[in-house]
Amino acid sequence: MNQLGHSLRGLLRRPVFTTVAVGTVALGFSVNALVFSVARAVLVDPLPWPDGSRLVHVSGVRLPSEAGGEGPSPYPMSYLDIRDLAESVSGSVDLVPRTGARSFNLFADGNSENVRGELVGSAYFPMLGLVPVHGRVLDPSEDVEGEHRVVVIGHDLWSRRFGSDPSAVGRTLDLDGRTFEIVGVAPPRFRGLSDEAELWMPISMASALYGPFYLESRQFRWLSAIGRRAREAPLERVDTELRRAAEDLREAFPQTNDRIDVEAIGLTTHMLGDIQPRVLILWGAAGLVLLIATANVSALLLARGVSTSRETAIRSALGADRWSLASVPLTEGLAIAGLGLVLGLVAAIGLIGPAARSAGPLLPGFVEVRIDPAVTIVVVLVACLVSLLAAAIPALIASRVSALAALTHEGRSPGPGRRHRRLFSGLVVSQIAVASALAVSVTLLVRGFQNLMNEDLGFDPAGLVMATVDLKAPRFQPNTAFRSFTRELHDRASALNGVEAAALVGPQRPVGDWNSAEVSVEARTEAGFDPNGLVAITHSVTPGYFDALGIELLRGRDFTNEDTGETQSPLVIVVNRTFADRYLEGRGIGARVKLSRPDQNGPVATVIGVVEDVRDGGPGAEPRPSDLQVYYSVYQILPRLPPLLTLVARAGGGEPLALAPGVRGLTMDWAPDVPLFDVESMPGVIRSQTTTQRFLVILMVAFSVLAGLLSAGGLFGMVSYSVAQQTHDIGVRMAIGASPRHVQWRVVRGAVGLAVLGVASGFALAMAVVGLIEPHLHGVRADRVGLWVGAAVAVLGIAAIAAAVPARRASKVDPAVSLDPA
Repeated sequence: MNQLGHSLRGLLRRPVFTTVAVGTVALGFSVNALVFSVARAVLVDPLPWPDGSRLVHVSGVRLPSEAGGEGPSPYPMSYLDIRDLAESVSGSVDLVPRTGARSFNLFADGNSENVRGELVGSAYFPMLGLVPVHGRVLDPSEDVEGEHRVVVIGHDLWSRRFGSDPSAVGRTLDLDGRTFEIVGVAPPRFRGLSDEAELWMPISMASALYGPFYLESRQFRWLSAIGRRAREAPLERVDTELRRAAEDLREAFPQTNDRIDVEAIGLTTHMLGDIQPRVLILWGAAGLVLLIATANVSALLLARGVSTSRETAIRSALGADRWSLASVPLTEGLAIAGLGLVLGLVAAIGLIGPAARSAGPLLPGFVEVRIDPAVTIVVVLVACLVSLLAAAIPALIASRVSALAALTHEGRSPGPGRRHRRLFSGLVVSQIAVASALAVSVTLLVRGFQNLMNEDLGFDPAGLVMATVDLKAPRFQPNTAFRSFTRELHDRASALNGVEAAALVGPQRPVGDWNSAEVSVEARTEAGFDPNGLVAITHSVTPGYFDALGIELLRGRDFTNEDTGETQSPLVIVVNRTFADRYLEGRGIGARVKLSRPDQNGPVATVIGVVEDVRDGGPGAEPRPSDLQVYYSVYQILPRLPPLLTLVARAGGGEPLALAPGVRGLTMDWAPDVPLFDVESMPGVIRSQTTTQRFLVILMVAFSVLAGLLSAGGLFGMVSYSVAQQTHDIGVRMAIGASPRHVQWRVVRGAVGLAVLGVASGFALAMAVVGLIEPHLHGVRADRVGLWVGAAVAVLGIAAIAAAVPARRASKVDPAVSLDPA
């Protein structure tokens, strides 16, 4: 303790040294505390529900056909399949059917508000261990098919609509033109597994809301399921049993379940699987920053040890043992790490709120990022390790100081010997190596993100604004009412001031969602249809949709107002290039396609046009069941229930969101119960789809810049210290004729030489770790020489700049002063 107090007093007497050293480690600690807080929230039991590790997500999978083609790919499940699967595996896992977030129009006080909700089985809340704040959750009796007009509302909706009044339980809500009784209030912060829901109703209500086929058709797939494993049932066993049960369903129902499989994964993996690898990358980058900071502090302590080597030698001559000599840098390292730890934790606690808000778009609402005792303990342990690593080399050097050599320098402090210079150089090279590895990784990530953002989506997103309208209310269920409203909305949108073109599409939005259906192509050589059915992504659109989105019409024609189910006009479709090239063999226009499986009596449509392929999943979208696309006229084939339509309007040369007020008000005067919601610009939607990738790239760039600055600071300090210690030698050189430019070049050359060695070592390190980031490179080849050269030039440029100032100082040494024996 006496030595620690002595070290603290010594640090206070050297404010510049102390500020640099403590500030360096504090920066490293704060960055790591913040990133570790996120990592702990995402990687260590992130689900806030009891026994979250036993929760599983069960989804459908479509297998590839024997003839090849797409797959396996994610696919929804039918209600009947989930019911049968639950019975087959009841001993290993309990299954509860659920939907994602669905749209509901909440009408109150003459105004309509769109809210999101989920249809779920009654065991949904008990499975998650959730207890309502007031009232009850859904009852098993409400799983029975029928109109059970009950709803559990979210805590936020309860606060917003009812002022947190407990008497809200028992009151009613007008949802989509139907009255529902509020039976309970969900606990705070719970927004469902979709992370968007504000209300929950029995899944049995699907028949009344959307149609009986939602619950009665095994072919109609629209659900996933969650489950809780039995304690003795590992995930692998659950997955195996479910796949075996799915195989039994394929044998029992070949017409509807052919090529349909299931998959069980941990709910954590399902909800955070895309985020976890990115967090690990950030955590690794933050650790490298701390490693550079540690090397910096070690170099500072080593420099401090060289400057006090005479004092150390005197202590050695007076009989101090090796441990006593080594304890000085060890306690100084401990003191620096301790002070840096305190400052770093204070900074992290102050920044955790803004950091959590910045990471908000990346994380589900249930993930809570905070500096808790576990984070603090880990950071304290890291601080102890850092202090030992930083002080290890200086302590070893101090313990081996030769008293005779140190005391024969005629009163001058000895300059750094060759061994010390090698140690200095090694520390600097290690810093530059780590910074170079980060620079290479960041260069690849940035280029990959540019590739992602420059993907050709097949349409022009610039100038587009979107808004969604929900037409589930009973008054829209007659086809004539639906068509009439759609046509009126289309005409009003087209007439808005500033709108160049407008159209509607459903049931999914143009990007970020999909709806699929099975189709069959007319056989080429004989009557009938090809027995191999196809899965296509389907869109119901109004005339002008392709013009509004900027989708190129390759052959044929667009839909017109004559293509309507209200007349005897033939049923027509438009297909994408891939569909035409792969299955129509150039017969695109005039080919006939059955809009069902080959063995079913579905309607037959004629192909009237072929358009360019569209990546309607958006940049870097998850794989879809098919890359085939079929477009219907919304007036001939209505979107399946619930009939959500998206209005797409193109601004005539202006900012798309300038149209937002007019778009929101389109229905106010003639249909106030039908709001237009989710009004967004298409570029904004695409940006939001890449938020996770953008956040990763931004943070990696920040860490890389920080690493570069720290390593440049280390190089600057090493060169400055070396120049200061070699003033006598530099003076001698200049006295015998060396020019200032020669001296300056000599200093810069030495620093750049170290940087070159560091870059080479860093490239070797980068080659070892580049595989970890390869999934995030989006087509960028990691062996592209130009990217590596660019990273090397950047690091070497920073090194040259860092060495320039001390080199200039060296060139201005006055030989007369430096050679003065006084």
